[in-house]
Amino acid sequence: CRPSILHGEHHPDLSVTLFGQTYALPFGVAPVGMSGLIWPKAEQHLAQAAAQGNFPYCISTLAAEPPEAIAPHHSGNGWFQLYPPRDPKIRNDIMRRAKDAGFITMVLTADLPAPSRRERQTRSGLTHPPKLSPRLLAQIAVRPEWALAMLLNGMPRMKTLDAYVEGGQKKAPPTAHAGYKMRIAPDWEYLQQVRDVWDGPLVVKG
Repeated sequence: CRPSILHGEHHPDLSVTLFGQTYALPFGVAPVGMSGLIWPKAEQHLAQAAAQGNFPYCISTLAAEPPEAIAPHHSGNGWFQLYPPRDPKIRNDIMRRAKDAGFITMVLTADLPAPSRRERQTRSGLTHPPKLSPRLLAQIAVRPEWALAMLLNGMPRMKTLDAYVEGGQKKAPPTAHAGYKMRIAPDWEYLQQVRDVWDGPLVVKG
């Protein structure tokens, strides 16, 4: 391309308007399940960073913190990623909780109708809940700051789903978790049902 010169001082503007809201940057924080395993209360930290930088933060249904805990931190930049529950009562209640917590955009995950194999996770020995094996203890020993923070905050779990799961996961595969009980392969009718309940911006993720 040809250089364009002699235009004077230039101030780049990276802002973008999406769904009627203006953000400072054209990107956001994607939803990550159990992000509290990375660092205790990671969801709050990410929401605060997104609020300070004025870009979207999308929390997962399978996050370690519920939407109510993120409400004081996202400053109106919160999006909520919904793994589609089979039970419409659970689905509608989760959306109600997200709405009450100030989340403005619903992101429906449509491309994960069944549990993934997670072979890498199986090879690494990661289970839900994590079990203390010699290998895991060795990994913890070289991350004392993380280990202390995790000890002080407690083992993370999928708190959004606590109200809907009964009996634990004793018979589930070692790499499964409560979220797998709630997934369904959504169709156009399911999407319409979500649209009928959610009156804000709606994104289909897949």
